[in-house]
Amino acid sequence: MLLRPTCTRTAQPLSWISRTRPTAIMPLRARINNPSFSDMAGKPEDDPNDVLFSSHYGVRTIELNRPKKLNSLNGSMANKILPRLKEWQKSQLANVIVLKGAGRALCAGGDVAALAKDNQTGPQGQQRSKDYFALEYKLDYTIATYPKPYVAFMDGITMGGGVGLSVHAPFRIATENTVFAMPETTIGFFPDVGASFFLPRMDGAVGTYLALTSEQIKGVNVFLSGIATHYLHSSSLPDLEARLAELNFGDEVSYNTRLSIIN
Repeated sequence: MLLRPTCTRTAQPLSWISRTRPTAIMPLRARINNPSFSDMAGKPEDDPNDVLFSSHYGVRTIELNRPKKLNSLNGSMANKILPRLKEWQKSQLANVIVLKGAGRALCAGGDVAALAKDNQTGPQGQQRSKDYFALEYKLDYTIATYPKPYVAFMDGITMGGGVGLSVHAPFRIATENTVFAMPETTIGFFPDVGASFFLPRMDGAVGTYLALTSEQIKGVNVFLSGIATHYLHSSSLPDLEARLAELNFGDEVSYNTRLSIIN
């Protein structure tokens, strides 16, 4: 079991947190029909380094790399992540997927500024915006149904589109830097990225409250509310990633067994 020993290095002992955490938490995986969308075409101005991929033994890491934009998700990034996940799904050498972000955010949401700019260019730009949402939701679905352990480091701002990349993972790590929100209602939109699945499954009326108010939840409260599955101090994340790299699962090891070993 990797995460629990590592969690003892947090400011609050994991045993204390576990006793105060609500007993009912969100399901870890969604069960929905797989929609079929065409991939969004790239644009000449796409940054080739907006997502960085790396391998260390059995760990395959996705690092969102737009720190000046708080790693806001765009079509270029989604177009890179989705095929890489499919590639790793088939690889016997890829045991665990880790998602993290550069700078002070995991991902602050979708790049709505770019979408608004596209919408102003006419029908072609509006179609690109539609294609972006189709691609984003396809990526969220892929993560929600991924057959290998997926660990999301929610270290920093995690909102909107960033929630879609993390909240459907079986392991969601909050830190003292985590700021969670579904801010769509503040721009006249509805909470998307699978929020209609996970928000109603939160304790009491917390999900409804978050959906209607776009209220922010920070730090250990992201764990106590059931949004995150674990709470770690950010300084422990590199150690956790290194320990995950040591895992070696044979083909005969079931998905649930892999999850229990990591947990």
